[in-house]
Amino acid sequence: MFFIVKTIVTHFNPDLDAVCSIWLLKKFYPEFLHAEVQFVAAGNTWQGMDVDSDPNVIHVDTGHGILDHHQEDEKNTCSARLSLEFLKSKGIEGDEALDRLVEVVNEIDHFREVYWPNPGADRYEFCLEAMLDGWKLLYQGQDLRFIDWGLDCLDGLYRNLQNKVWAEGEIQTVGKEFTTRFGKGIAVETMNDDILHVGQKMGYMIAVRLDPKKHYLRIKAVPPHQKELCAGDCHCKEHSKGNCCCNMANVDIDLGKALAEFKKMDSSATWYLHPDHRQLLNGSTKNSEMRPTKLTLEEVIGVLSKI
Repeated sequence: MFFIVKTIVTHFNPDLDAVCSIWLLKKFYPEFLHAEVQFVAAGNTWQGMDVDSDPNVIHVDTGHGILDHHQEDEKNTCSARLSLEFLKSKGIEGDEALDRLVEVVNEIDHFREVYWPNPGADRYEFCLEAMLDGWKLLYQGQDLRFIDWGLDCLDGLYRNLQNKVWAEGEIQTVGKEFTTRFGKGIAVETMNDDILHVGQKMGYMIAVRLDPKKHYLRIKAVPPHQKELCAGDCHCKEHSKGNCCCNMANVDIDLGKALAEFKKMDSSATWYLHPDHRQLLNGSTKNSEMRPTKLTLEEVIGVLSKI
């Protein structure tokens, strides 16, 4: 059987937009799952061909074709966004996580990260684009290596964003909000452990997760605050209400009292109180010998509401 090799073409020294475009085509467009990647000088086409003239060759971020955004009339898009729109036109459905991923790539491709809160902070050097820049300095000219590494990273990023979207939905639909003397808390019975971090980022002082299958219980309070991490760059909607992280510096949370109550109510369960007294864990992938609690989510909320 004659097999036609599919080809994805992009420019040398590929940036995040180019890498993401290739990832989208390889991951979601079955015909190009095993496509080879070729490189050309920016703006050029593969072997001088007319762009988009061969259905077996797709140009991204170069060549001025349907998946290149460097035409004069393309003001607020990027190749990744065009690639996602192309996939949808082929009947390939995405999801909210994929839309959000591509939107961030578009922001970065237009250099709008300079408008992010505190844009000079070192924490942004941990982002994918910054790490890709570091790789280019370390391994100059090894473009296929950048692509392979970038595809793996985007797989992980996409899966994590899916988990985040799921956690946000769980908190909004089945989350049980409660009040403590420290502030608002949220409790969810879910398989998704990310609700702990997402809940804290949404402004809850305490987040609780009960695993419906293993019945493990995890309680986490916001960590001790360091004002220098957000001073002057907080724009969240809770800031003016006094509920955001800028106003948490003097909150002294101690889950030790909750531990004492839980031990009275369920002495057979295994409990671990973190030395900072802001994490109370029952059940862990790090300790298979921990015994799960028999307490219900309502009982846990009842204790946390009174400590």
